[in-house]
Amino acid sequence: MHIAKKKSKRSKGIIVITHKEYDFLERSFTFRKKNIPKVLFFPLFMLRRMVFKLVMDRLAKDFIVGIHWGAHSKVLNTPSWVRFHMSAPGTADINDGKFIIPMNSANFISREMRNKSYPKIWDIAMIAKNIKVKKIDLFMTSIREIYDAGLRLKVILIVASNKFEPKNKFYSKLISDYHEMFSDDEREDFVLIKTHPYTGFKGLSTKFLSDVLNLTKVFALFSQSEGESRVIKEAQMCGLPIVCKSDLAGGGRDYLDDTNSVMFDSYLNAKDALIDAVENYESLGGKNELLESQISERETVEELESQLIILFKALNENFTGEIINTDHMDRRLPSHYVGEGVFWAKGGKYRYKTTDVSDVVSFIRFLRKLRENCVAL
Repeated sequence: MHIAKKKSKRSKGIIVITHKEYDFLERSFTFRKKNIPKVLFFPLFMLRRMVFKLVMDRLAKDFIVGIHWGAHSKVLNTPSWVRFHMSAPGTADINDGKFIIPMNSANFISREMRNKSYPKIWDIAMIAKNIKVKKIDLFMTSIREIYDAGLRLKVILIVASNKFEPKNKFYSKLISDYHEMFSDDEREDFVLIKTHPYTGFKGLSTKFLSDVLNLTKVFALFSQSEGESRVIKEAQMCGLPIVCKSDLAGGGRDYLDDTNSVMFDSYLNAKDALIDAVENYESLGGKNELLESQISERETVEELESQLIILFKALNENFTGEIINTDHMDRRLPSHYVGEGVFWAKGGKYRYKTTDVSDVVSFIRFLRKLRENCVAL
């Protein structure tokens, strides 16, 4: 959840929920089917959905509610309480007739992500979660092929762990493959950093990642499908050319072309793209003021406010007051931020987890805290 504007007597507030929270409110059924007799399953599902709809319809009287899409999705219809979507052009295919703000968290890249003109000590960096869809295994295979060809590039692979990593979704053999595929000597040049399961992606500070990127020539991501792919934009803001798949689905290729990236059509020739990018990184990378105006928080917060004013006008609503919680929006919008303005997610348990409202208890807590903080219900 992201509170973008408080409610007042003259103007509604604004709440932006994540696509994961939308699944919880509208589409998912959290009861375990095995614990419920078949005859009760569907009625309970419909009752739960009806209750959530009543609550959200009531909330919509005080707030304009939108969805932030951080996953590659096809959206054909949404309930009446959804009034707008936030999605960069490539991230979601939306055809429900609702207002679309063509921005998401990847349009608010932290001002810490900038070209610092550091000397380069790494040739290639990859930063990714430890999930199979990131194709980390194929990236390591490409590096193996490059080493076998006699080219010893310096590589840093930073992997964010998950608290639980079931084998069907996570690359559980990452550590063992890394040691089996590369010798002790080769691992001097190919460094793997994997966060502790309890810190996950929050164990990697923005400043640390910015420094790593600035010390690197090229950024690589091997996914076949992404959401908004914020990490690609972070690398671009640090002046790095990108290596990725030419048919990467989602928002990863939104700001890429042959002037700032090298793309491969098959994983079989990915190593050639990596070598090409490293050899030509100076001509492919660098500062791009037009890109900064589109994806850096230095420039885009004002554009968001303009879009919200247009939204209110389209809905025949009065826009007074100002938008709030505009810092760290790259993390606020996908519910990766714990701090001021996130009043429903307090305590140590949120230190290294998302602040998504994704169960009944947290939903009730959110509504209660919303009333206390925004005078809403």
